[in-house]
Amino acid sequence: MHSKKLIHTLKSRLSTEHQISIKNSHIHELIASWNGYKSKASMNISGAFVFDDFGYPEEREDLDLFFSRGASFGYSSPELTELNNEIIFTLEKLNLNFIEYEHFPLEKPPHRDGYWYRKKEEGTKLSSAQAEFANGYEQLLSTFEKDKDHLANTANNGSYKAALRLASFYDDSDEFHEIENDKAVVWYKVAAKLGSIDAKANLGLYYNDSQFLVEAAKCGNSYCINEIARQENLPENIHYWNEVAKLYGYDITASTGINDGGNWYVDHEGINLPALSEEGKNEAKKRAMATFDKYSEDYKEYEY
Repeated sequence: MHSKKLIHTLKSRLSTEHQISIKNSHIHELIASWNGYKSKASMNISGAFVFDDFGYPEEREDLDLFFSRGASFGYSSPELTELNNEIIFTLEKLNLNFIEYEHFPLEKPPHRDGYWYRKKEEGTKLSSAQAEFANGYEQLLSTFEKDKDHLANTANNGSYKAALRLASFYDDSDEFHEIENDKAVVWYKVAAKLGSIDAKANLGLYYNDSQFLVEAAKCGNSYCINEIARQENLPENIHYWNEVAKLYGYDITASTGINDGGNWYVDHEGINLPALSEEGKNEAKKRAMATFDKYSEDYKEYEY
């Protein structure tokens, strides 16, 4: 979101402080590789640079991608070392940090704090102190709307993480009502169609969408696997979901509990597998392996 200012400042410092000239297209790609992404495009759908008054950019321990990408553009190791140092310096100077969208700061200013802003909108003449409160709230509201629009645009351009962040914002809204609920579903569906297993799981578990419940289960979401297995009546299907769970590393037949001061409480009761012939068990394993082979790559790519 603030990449233009970052690029401009970096180019200026590289030129004046180190006499290094670098192309715009190259510096965009090198910043992406510095952040661990293979391209600017993959970085842009994963996160954005935002103001961060309370943190400092972390020094990157693994810069192999950054240096190999820079070498492919024809820059020397000393030049890339200077660029690395300047990226850290400039991010600190501008109070910027790269934040992935699942952690993106999106917070609507509380309604209670906007009293003087609303008075200003009504045309009430305010004192200087009241106007300061009103203007401060207006600035926060403007920032919130810009951040929300940025997430929406990025989601519509293919970022499931941005769509998931918007969905979780509406899902967790303090001003919960039917409209917010509907907006959450809209963005969960956008994220789900872009491949987010978490979005599919939320739609299946909390919004009763059976299609996405099954999709998330096949992709390895343990909660969805457990939910479907408990809903099943046919022994062969219960065994099938148990085999799917095992392939993803889960044991849905095991019970788990909590030790509270020496007292043990069961917080999850495992599923009892019904009787099934050896032939039926083998068939369930084959079906589960076919599911795992088809969907496990999605699990590796999208689960975080």
